[in-house]
Amino acid sequence: MLRDALASALEMPVLLSRGPRGVHCFDEGNIGGPPKGLSLILTAQPACDVLIPGAGYSFGQLPLAFAMAAFDALQSRQQAVVRVHLAAGVESGLAEFEYVIYQALSSIRVLTR
Repeated sequence: MLRDALASALEMPVLLSRGPRGVHCFDEGNIGGPPKGLSLILTAQPACDVLIPGAGYSFGQLPLAFAMAAFDALQSRQQAVVRVHLAAGVESGLAEFEYVIYQALSSIRVLTR
């Protein structure tokens, strides 16, 4: 599992959570203390999108807006945060992201031996 591989390679806990509540839960542990950890926010292009009647935005834009708000909030508190947008969509984007991370982790292991 990717989360376990990252936790092992980075020697730190890795929290995996879906949606804006995940960032909120992670951030609760850092209130009142120094910045620690690294937040990675993955967003993806929706496979299909539907306008929300009367709202002026779509169901696909809503989670992207939450993700950007979380990114901005973490960055404003000087937390280390990275956002990766999977423009090809969730399924192929996650597969490609996982491949890139595993390649990077194998390079790190080779360099540290």
